[in-house]
Amino acid sequence: MKNMCIQTFFFTCLTILVCFASFSCSEKSSKQEQENVQPVCWVYPTFLDFDTVTAGEHSDTVFFVVNMGGGTLHGNISESCDNFSILNGGGAYSLTTDQIRSVTLRFEPDSAGSVGCHIETGNDLCENVACIGFCKPAPACSVDPSNIDFGVVPLGLSVDTSFTITNIGEVILEGWVSMSSAGDCRYNFFFISGQGSYSLAPGESRTVKIRFDPYLGVVTCNIITGNSACGSVYCIGSGGLGGRKQ
Repeated sequence: MKNMCIQTFFFTCLTILVCFASFSCSEKSSKQEQENVQPVCWVYPTFLDFDTVTAGEHSDTVFFVVNMGGGTLHGNISESCDNFSILNGGGAYSLTTDQIRSVTLRFEPDSAGSVGCHIETGNDLCENVACIGFCKPAPACSVDPSNIDFGVVPLGLSVDTSFTITNIGEVILEGWVSMSSAGDCRYNFFFISGQGSYSLAPGESRTVKIRFDPYLGVVTCNIITGNSACGSVYCIGSGGLGGRKQ
């Protein structure tokens, strides 16, 4: 009976030791497996098409770098291209499992033509990002004259004059001729012809005729051409002789 009790005791102790050893090995193996899992890189998208951008303007877009595996994914986001720049997310990164790096890229061309660039991800596990964009020339405009001085006009009389918008660029020039709602435009200046929308091919012109029919005093008005390349036309004049028009 005594021997049986001793055997039972040793068997129980052995079982406990085996279980503890097995647990320790399993835990250690699990940790080793986690440590041995390699990073897996996913870059999306790997091709960016910025389409067509006017010279002097810009377009922004985003791509992502993701660690789909284990361990830590290291790299460095960089570029060395004219017309492209990294706004956010550039430089070194260290991504653990499921972490994401968002990268914002800007295309800002300054001359016409097709432009390409490769964004380096800095790790052989990650694809680089190919970019392409097309730059069209900015519109170019001439307005003559851009300042009009009507001088002094007696009350009850009016003076007509004109200015010309000319497309001196390589692309279609579009806009809408109108009067500013500010200042003295409303009661002193009037369109005779040429106002409203225009679409001018290279070399084409639009002549706009305006009338100054003033009240008393110095008055001003900005004629809006509707295209930043053309600016606006500043008009000034004065109504002479006392009293207001009836």
